[in-house]
Amino acid sequence: MGNPPSRPGLVTVIVPFFNREQFLAKTIASILRQSYSQFQLILADDGSTDRSRFIAQSFRDPRILLIRSRKRRGKSHAVNQGLRFAQGEWAAFFDSDDVMVPRSLEIRVDFLKRNPQALAVMGRVGRIIDGSGRPLPQNHPIHAGFRNSLRATRQLARRFGSLIPGLFVYGQCPLSPLSVTLFRRNTLQRLGRIDGRFAPWEDRDYLMRLAFHQPVPFLDAPVMWYRVHGENVSFRTFRGRMAHPKAASLERQLKAKYTELSG
Repeated sequence: MGNPPSRPGLVTVIVPFFNREQFLAKTIASILRQSYSQFQLILADDGSTDRSRFIAQSFRDPRILLIRSRKRRGKSHAVNQGLRFAQGEWAAFFDSDDVMVPRSLEIRVDFLKRNPQALAVMGRVGRIIDGSGRPLPQNHPIHAGFRNSLRATRQLARRFGSLIPGLFVYGQCPLSPLSVTLFRRNTLQRLGRIDGRFAPWEDRDYLMRLAFHQPVPFLDAPVMWYRVHGENVSFRTFRGRMAHPKAASLERQLKAKYTELSG
């Protein structure tokens, strides 16, 4: 199956999920409440064995497309399957346990319209919440890392006018980096498929690949709420480094390239 032609003005949002019955409905509802209503929502079920599929089916909205794997094959596979059905001029990925703020798509689409040279744009996490949706106390361990990352993000944006590749060169990575990024669809076609061999850091690998094409502008505005609960992959690895040999090589190449470009 070939990729369908893009529809001008449309945003494709891909939400991969596996056994997310506790949070999926709130995630979907937050996307359906977007002020920018021209979107296609692809829900990619990675072989869930709980009620997640039935929760997804309960939303009767013509903008939703539900696709399903018979068995679990990993988040990257689910996202790549979703990309096969993408029709949008722009595309976003979003985790199945987080909350998209109401103007998230609107402000990023507006940025890309005003900056046609940009391949993508990155917003930021606005709030960190617990499993019940309440803001986490400021003394929670994740806040220190989040504040350091946001501080580095703002400094790099002021110094270089963009984030990537600077964030990775200086050892900082934003919280939930793919979920805060909006891509032009032709950018995704240039980058290719998300590489599941890098799991759980496939988002970082993907953005590093983007950095070889162009630095990514930073829009200092909240586009999502990040939820902390017992099964977070990105929280467990928030301070982690990519251990895959290929990833380490990519990071070295990126640092050499960035030093040359910014020096």
